[in-house]
Amino acid sequence: MGRSNSSGSSSMSLRSHGVINPVNFSAMSSTKHHKPKAVWRPADVKEMLDFLIEKLAEMGDGDFKAQTWNQLAEYL
Repeated sequence: MGRSNSSGSSSMSLRSHGVINPVNFSAMSSTKHHKPKAVWRPADVKEMLDFLIEKLAEMGDGDFKAQTWNQLAEYL
């Protein structure tokens, strides 16, 4: 018996609720609005690094915990 190729020429997306119209898809992807890039001043970077240095004792296995990153986001 032959194996089916489930990723072949299917018109269904696993993330959509139906058939993808390629014309609409390309129009949607070209009209996305992006936030402006963040501008980090040297003082902002220093403030972030000072905060993270204070939290070094709370560091997990090679990275800060999600809670620390959330605290940093609120702090800044």
